[in-house]
Amino acid sequence: QLIKKQIDDILKNNGLSKIEAIGKQFDPHMHEAIGVVSTDDHPADTVVEEIQCGYMFKDKLLRPSWVRIAEPSAVKELSTADTTHDTEDKGAEAREEKMPSSENNMADE
Repeated sequence: QLIKKQIDDILKNNGLSKIEAIGKQFDPHMHEAIGVVSTDDHPADTVVEEIQCGYMFKDKLLRPSWVRIAEPSAVKELSTADTTHDTEDKGAEAREEKMPSSENNMADE
């Protein structure tokens, strides 16, 4: 453990730094999204789990962090059966009005 700490200190002093990801806003330049987690505990696109840490060397990205990001839980849809049927019927009527009849197409040929 002492040797690992010494190596980490040497690398840090020479410009190597670990990317802090958890709790941060997802940044596609620093993070690679491996998956999403449905939750209402965190804002959307917030990193909630780090699979593999990423590293920077001075100002250059060596390896992006592999992360899972928060996604709002599915919102229950309200029942709109009556309005859906009305909209579908109007759409079908409009399509029928715009479509030329097959008799007219044959007469042109």
